[in-house]
Amino acid sequence: MPFFMKLVAGGIFWLLLLAGPASGQELQDTLYVKSLILTTDVVNNEPVDTVQAFAVSIDKKAYCHARVFNGLGEVTITVQWIHNGGLYLDRPVTISESSGYRVYTSIVPVAGKWEVRILGPNKRVLARKRFSILASTVQSVK
Repeated sequence: MPFFMKLVAGGIFWLLLLAGPASGQELQDTLYVKSLILTTDVVNNEPVDTVQAFAVSIDKKAYCHARVFNGLGEVTITVQWIHNGGLYLDRPVTISESSGYRVYTSIVPVAGKWEVRILGPNKRVLARKRFSILASTVQSVK
């Protein structure tokens, strides 16, 4: 490895060591979504699968499952389901301090373009997922 590459690699390593892990106080004052997935069901607070879309003809419910890191203490977040650009469901959820608080909501599938948003207590979007719900898995040819 050339000297310059060794120096750069050493510099990055040194910077990482200098930065170190986040302090307890930094994590304590944090709220963020660790994961946000779509699933066809939730069992024992865990998603059974991960999907990219749903179909009205086969899915009885559409679930959104999130893991939220909450170092702020008890707060209320909001899960919003947006259908074709309009607010479909607005569900406030009070969560306690946790390194991975599990939250899930569901709807009965309706065909269209969808977005799920997780909002913080200040209504700032923490995470979002866009997807479609199809009327059927079979596309007609015209």
